[in-house]
Amino acid sequence: MRQRVRADSLAYAETVIRSEWPAMRRGTVDPSLATLTMDAINVTSSFTPGNMGEANAQQETMRQLTITHDARQQRIGVNRGGSTWFEWLVLLVGGACIVCFCWLFGVRNQRVHLLMTSAVVTIMVSTMVLLFELQYPFRSDVGVGADAWRDAV
Repeated sequence: MRQRVRADSLAYAETVIRSEWPAMRRGTVDPSLATLTMDAINVTSSFTPGNMGEANAQQETMRQLTITHDARQQRIGVNRGGSTWFEWLVLLVGGACIVCFCWLFGVRNQRVHLLMTSAVVTIMVSTMVLLFELQYPFRSDVGVGADAWRDAV
């Protein structure tokens, strides 16, 4: 049983690197990972411990497999999420209001006024680009990669 759970865990990590992360960059998932996790959970839960040590090992294995399963579900949920068109509209309208508000300040030097407004616009545009890139953290070039999985295998 231990070898089967270990093999499932290794296959899971390799599949995450080889298949799941590239699929998540496209906005999809690899359905075979659920099978690997469920197989390891079923094998572990079907084990009948003979002593307290085995019972503790079984309980900890189940806990770790549950954490792995839950983390994948969370990755899938985050990858399917994102900002709605309404949220972007609110951000853009709010940004436009802030830029318009900058023009209301009575700065006598036109160059300083233009510099101040340009700085505000630069900060707002940079923030919106960052939000856009990170709304799908597994699809973006600046997002989350499979490096941690490569290091673990």
